[in-house]
Amino acid sequence: MKRIILLITLSFCLLQASPVVNAMGDLPDQEQDKVIYKDMLAYMENSQNDKQLLTAGTLYAMGINEPDSIGETLKPDGEKAEKLILQSAELGNEKAYGILGNLLLISPTMRGLDDQNHSKAQRFLEKALEKGDYGASTGLINLYKTTQQNKKLLKLLITLDQKDDALAQYILAFIFKDGFYSENGELLVQKNMQTANYYITRACTNKNKVKTVTEFCSDPRNVEEDTNHGK
Repeated sequence: MKRIILLITLSFCLLQASPVVNAMGDLPDQEQDKVIYKDMLAYMENSQNDKQLLTAGTLYAMGINEPDSIGETLKPDGEKAEKLILQSAELGNEKAYGILGNLLLISPTMRGLDDQNHSKAQRFLEKALEKGDYGASTGLINLYKTTQQNKKLLKLLITLDQKDDALAQYILAFIFKDGFYSENGELLVQKNMQTANYYITRACTNKNKVKTVTEFCSDPRNVEEDTNHGK
């Protein structure tokens, strides 16, 4: 049963849902190493606690294949997941909209609640950023790129650069290196290698690099190539 508790905790760490550990600590007393999903989720759903509602909603979105103490698993339920996470957001949880938006993109169960253009996911991710949850930005960047909303992508990247976001700086470097057009063919950014080198330098010297940026910057051939092109 320790595997079950670990599985639940890890699921949310991957989604950057930091409240999970605290929420799990507030569960009703149970025998050590004994977890019954039905009872645990009922407690969370009735708690009116934003962290526990977020945890329960994310569990319903992902499901749990590992049997609990009575041999039961948890089947994904997208509609219940969305309802609980929205309740968490209404109670003031700052991460709820971002997590819901990302779940609508990555969870097979949740994707069925959205359209082909991911309109619902986009709405929640944009709302997350409006509320200052910049941890939701990666999902929104990928969504804008996938759906070719280039004007919105450029505006978002510039905003994130002002927050010293390494991924945004990395993408802006390539935008200025190659030039950038809107979805309608309008020139948004003209090629400028000096500006491209400026952004790649900022990305590579950023202390908060994500994996993609770290891997690129760790190869001296990449940095040297961009620097030479700027001469």
